[in-house]
Amino acid sequence: MPVPSPLALTLPTPTNLVFSNGFEGQVLSPGPTGWNDYHLDPGNRLVVTAYRVREGTRALGVYCLPGGGASKAEVQRTGLHVGQGQVTRLEWSLYVDGDPGFGPFFLADLEDTSYSLSPGVRVFAQTDDSLAVELKGYGARLEQPYGSRVPLPTRQWVDLAWTFLPDASAGWVTLEQNGVVVLDGALRTLPSVGDQVLDRLGVGCTANSGPRAVTMFVDRVQLFQ
Repeated sequence: MPVPSPLALTLPTPTNLVFSNGFEGQVLSPGPTGWNDYHLDPGNRLVVTAYRVREGTRALGVYCLPGGGASKAEVQRTGLHVGQGQVTRLEWSLYVDGDPGFGPFFLADLEDTSYSLSPGVRVFAQTDDSLAVELKGYGARLEQPYGSRVPLPTRQWVDLAWTFLPDASAGWVTLEQNGVVVLDGALRTLPSVGDQVLDRLGVGCTANSGPRAVTMFVDRVQLFQ
C-alpha cells in the first residue's frame, strides 16, 4: 500500500455540495439532484438495481461492451460550472464485477460541451487496472509510478475521491482510492486559457477501451466545489 507523498492533499477540500445522487427515487430528472442526460450505445445497458448497493437501497448497474474507446454506457449531469481555479472534488463508489485486467476503462469525465468532441479531464483504469487521470485529446496524463502502482480491485466496493484544480497550464490532481492517495501531482486540466467551463459530468462506462465487456455498479455520487 503506497504511503501518501509529502505533497499529498495539498489542495483544499471543497465542502460546498453542488450535486448528489445515489440512484434512489427518480434518477433521470431535470431537477437539482437528478441525472438529466445519458449516453447508451447499442448492446450496452444502464439499469437501477437493488442487486448490489453501497449505500441505501439502489445503485446504478452498468454493462458495457468493448469498443475501441467508442463504447459508452453512462449517466450525465449537464449544466455544471467548473472553471479556471475552481477546486472541484468528485466522490463516488464503484464495484467492478469481474476478473482483473479489464482496462483501459474510463470511469468518470468532466467535459466542456461547447468544444468539438467535448474535451475535458477523466479518470480511467489503465491496462494494469491502476488509476490515472488525463486531459482528453491533449496528451496530458498523470499516472501512478511504476513499481508502486495499486490496481483498482474487482469484486468489491471501492470508494474514490478525485480532487483537482482546473487550470490550462498549472493544474493539480489528487486521487484517493479507499482513503489512500494514489495520485498527487501537477497536470494540465483545462484545454485552453480563458473562460472555458467544464459543464458535463459523466459516470459509469464513459468509454470501454479494454479487451472485454464489463459489468459494474456505481453508487453515491457527490460533486463539491
